[in-house]
Amino acid sequence: MVNNNFTELPKEYDNEISAYEKLTVEFKISYAESAEIRETMIAFANAVGGRIYVGVREVENKSGLRVGEVIGVSKLGISDANSDVRQWACLFIPKIEISFNTYRKNEKRIDIIKVEESKQKPVCNSAGLYKIRTSDGNTGVDPAKLRQMIVGYDSFKSALILECDKNLELLDKILTQATENPPQASFDELAYSTVDAILANGTLSSFFQITELNEIKHFSIQINKLLDFAISAGDIIFDAVIFYDKIVELCPVLQKKVSELLIRLR
Repeated sequence: MVNNNFTELPKEYDNEISAYEKLTVEFKISYAESAEIRETMIAFANAVGGRIYVGVREVENKSGLRVGEVIGVSKLGISDANSDVRQWACLFIPKIEISFNTYRKNEKRIDIIKVEESKQKPVCNSAGLYKIRTSDGNTGVDPAKLRQMIVGYDSFKSALILECDKNLELLDKILTQATENPPQASFDELAYSTVDAILANGTLSSFFQITELNEIKHFSIQINKLLDFAISAGDIIFDAVIFYDKIVELCPVLQKKVSELLIRLR
């Protein structure tokens, strides 16, 4: 039985558990899997960070998809678990930044280990084990290759942040112009060349959420096409307004997706 003083599991985390393991999410049944937990901590630190849910197992739902199911933590006390996890983080080379929180769901305890992306990559354990998190899970690589991957990833990440920042500024401008009466044409198009470059790079694309990037590209293309159509409509204001109305509908959706991506990248 979980102490009722624990905070109820936040909706954001509940949604992650109800989905599947991914680039930034890992499920562990218990601390009996301590070796695997430590490997995942290293892998997350060398990639983009992530959360490890202890007290959650993978099951197959009715659709045949692998999702998380809360079974709870019982054998290791919270204080001991917290102490162990923080000690592991300090013993890595270099040490990594983590946070440890306990929640409850249906009176079952869930521990969440949040691992921050390391600012001193690459990270390994005392035995020289190097892991990095990709879309295929925890991947073992030699230090030289890992450094190449990290440099490449950091370069793509910086370019993507710059592209997202510029697109957010442009989306504000487009939205303002589209809501004017009559709407004013914008000749600046949203950029997604960095997104395209990431999607085309098999190795480095595994460090990003591919579905998320594809959605951003899709909405960017849609808005750019609508802008072209609206501008082409010229003085036929009625037709142009139809396109601008659709732009007003799509801009906030893309703004939200780009903003969420930037939060994770920074």
